[in-house]
Amino acid sequence: MKTYNLYSWEGECWKCKQSTPRAIAANPDYEFNAVDVDEKLGEKMGEKFPYFQKKRGVWENWCTHCDSIQGNFYVQTEEWFVEKASIYDSVQGMVDSGIVNHEGEIGIGEDEEEESKLKFAYHPVDWVLEAKRECFKCKKTTPVIYTASPYLVEERVREPHEASAQVLANRFHFWKKSMNKTQGKEVWSNHCLHCGLIQGNGFVAQIVQDALDDADNNMYIARDNGALVLCESINIIHVDEFVKLGYCGLCSKKLQPIKDNRVNGRFGRDWKQRRFHIKCWKMLNDSDY
Repeated sequence: MKTYNLYSWEGECWKCKQSTPRAIAANPDYEFNAVDVDEKLGEKMGEKFPYFQKKRGVWENWCTHCDSIQGNFYVQTEEWFVEKASIYDSVQGMVDSGIVNHEGEIGIGEDEEEESKLKFAYHPVDWVLEAKRECFKCKKTTPVIYTASPYLVEERVREPHEASAQVLANRFHFWKKSMNKTQGKEVWSNHCLHCGLIQGNGFVAQIVQDALDDADNNMYIARDNGALVLCESINIIHVDEFVKLGYCGLCSKKLQPIKDNRVNGRFGRDWKQRRFHIKCWKMLNDSDY
């Protein structure tokens, strides 16, 4: 049985600017970190906190006034860790100071936390960034989303690969697969909320890249400038079904046989539970997440 301490506080909604509650579950091994909530924990938290609900495929806080999402990344990282936990010696000190409320505990059995035991389970695969653009057909403003690498790679803004694209489709109804006449095939892309027209990935990628360029490649500055919204990241655990089919959990490219399982391979056996390419594993292992 693993026990999670629950904490809540009031914060300003980014949209309506009114004060609204938010709740997090603290990591039992290091309470300064908030955990990404899986299905079992989310169901129990949803029963306790009416504003903590699963509306876009993930469990998140929602404004009690305008029903706008209060993104997990912002609540867990910016508010909980940066603004609160980083300036106190203990979580109990935060409670004693009155900046957060201790809302009790939730216990999750060993069988319920099986997924969380996966190494790097909550490391991000992609940041998800939302922007606005004018549809060139109907001229109305429509939201668009795109992905960027959380790691130090040459091209951070990139088209979502298949695993991430499927996760996005469960979260955003305007992100879907449809025929692209230019490419002559079905592709994942954004669609106008008003007229349904495809919003080309190249155009969307440029919007995101321009916003980051204007913010010195800092997503937080881009968010504060109002150019981008930081949405819930796509983590390793979110693409686990894809990994089970033999794809790398980070780059989503096919895992090729290694050592004596391939022609002219070096001596040694491949292992059945391999989940990453060696270079991807090193990138995860060396990261700060």
